[in-house]
Amino acid sequence: HDYLGVIMDFSEEGKVILLMKKYVEDLLDEAPMEMNGTATTPAGEVLFTVNQNCEKLDEHKAEIFHQTVAKLLYLSRRVCPDIQVAVAFLTTRVKRPWLISSGTMGETRQVIRISRRNVEM
Repeated sequence: HDYLGVIMDFSEEGKVILLMKKYVEDLLDEAPMEMNGTATTPAGEVLFTVNQNCEKLDEHKAEIFHQTVAKLLYLSRRVCPDIQVAVAFLTTRVKRPWLISSGTMGETRQVIRISRRNVEM
């Protein structure tokens, strides 16, 4: 069964397996080239560090950031609870794009990379 991009596998009695492989693959295909690669953890050491004096993202990059975080939030709430903490923090930056730093984009890259590793497993 396929519902809202979530594939529900009922092949094992008493179990439901939720998969979003196509959704993740599409998300990864849309990600900027600098987000290629894989990661071993969903967040880096500086996840909750906000640099008030950071170089701001331009409007185009801020829009890409917003779209990517929205997709990651959907993914994290459905099948990837391991990325929820990192994604929750990234959502706090969406409404205030003037506080989005290149470091925050680095954290987004980290979540994309862990998602790539998870889809390949």
